[in-house]
Amino acid sequence: MISGFYKFSIKYSSRSLLRNFRRSCLVILTLAFCLSISIIASRYAVSIMALWKEGASDTGTAHFQYIVPGYSSKSEGLDFNYTLKEGNEFERYLLTDPDVEATSKRLNFEGLIKNQDHSFYFIAIAVDPEAERLVSPRLFIDGADIGKWLDPLDNQSAVIGEGLSKLMNLSLGDEATVVTQTIQGSINAVDIKIDGYVHIPIPSFSERVLYMNINHASRLVRTQHRYTQLAIRLKPGVNQKSWYKKVFPVVQKAGGELQGWWDVDPLIAKVDNIWVRIASLLCALLFFSAIITVLNAIFMIINERIVEIGTLKALGASDKNIRTLISTEASIIGILGGGIGVVLGNIVVFIMGHVGVPFSSPFGGYDQIARPLVDIPSSIIALISVVVGCGLISLIPAHKTNKLQPVEAFRNNT
Repeated sequence: MISGFYKFSIKYSSRSLLRNFRRSCLVILTLAFCLSISIIASRYAVSIMALWKEGASDTGTAHFQYIVPGYSSKSEGLDFNYTLKEGNEFERYLLTDPDVEATSKRLNFEGLIKNQDHSFYFIAIAVDPEAERLVSPRLFIDGADIGKWLDPLDNQSAVIGEGLSKLMNLSLGDEATVVTQTIQGSINAVDIKIDGYVHIPIPSFSERVLYMNINHASRLVRTQHRYTQLAIRLKPGVNQKSWYKKVFPVVQKAGGELQGWWDVDPLIAKVDNIWVRIASLLCALLFFSAIITVLNAIFMIINERIVEIGTLKALGASDKNIRTLISTEASIIGILGGGIGVVLGNIVVFIMGHVGVPFSSPFGGYDQIARPLVDIPSSIIALISVVVGCGLISLIPAHKTNKLQPVEAFRNNT
């Protein structure tokens, strides 16, 4: 009996939609538009955040950084207790890990950079020039940044932030003196030669940063065979958080601390959360708008079919049967509108992914291409949510028919 009424409900609802074809198309297309925009916006937001994370990693953050516990929260100044020994246990492990693409040792310290006219505070990041290019391929971009990257064969080679070059009025080929405190507490100085300027969008960092050869820096601060940070880049396709869980026991055994990009640069993680919330809010508003459209349509349908509903009740249909009839029609609208929306949305996402959407990187003077990916599981969930939402929201106007008596329905129609 129940299955028979459901069959009747489907046939009745389908004929009703065809009877009001113009209005039905408008409601279905509105629902499809809202759902397709939700899919496009959410997939684009995901692809943009992926580029943000990739940009942060490629311009110096790296995927992971291995340090001595407490190093990131220590006060300024170089401390022997917060340096790592070359060839340490975790460094040796990384050489055997097939998921690791490259590593780069870094020595961080502060001091003063001086020439004949100016003297400014700097933050130095001393690196192996070739290893750092592998870990941070977009730290210095040939053709976009000025000059050239550090020369591996020239210990005096240095690259500074574009902001620092302007403050000190330094040109390519100019020399300056770097003054800093050694690890033992004494003062030492070396000469450097400016080979390039790197564009950094954060002014405060651009006006302070200085890159130099780690061999030259080690002699300057007296830290031969020691460094402060090991930057790690994983191979493409390796899940970063899964890799972190895999190596965590090794990190604990080695006595170090491993930080992901989300720890090193929490701003990116915060932006990620903001993007997720904005995308979720947009999708929720579009979903709400679509459901309200369906709700208004169902109210109109009920008002137009008072006599039909009264006739069904006179023939023995219960309030539950009437609610089933109305929710079935709303669900069909949800299936048609949601189905069209999912198909159109994913077609647009596929085209965007194939063609690419230009995106200006906030981490330097270069452009990236956003390529959103089709996500079938989330599309199915969105479709189910729309269908269920339409079916449930229709119960609100359907409740109006509970107290409707057949006699009143016929009387009101006359």
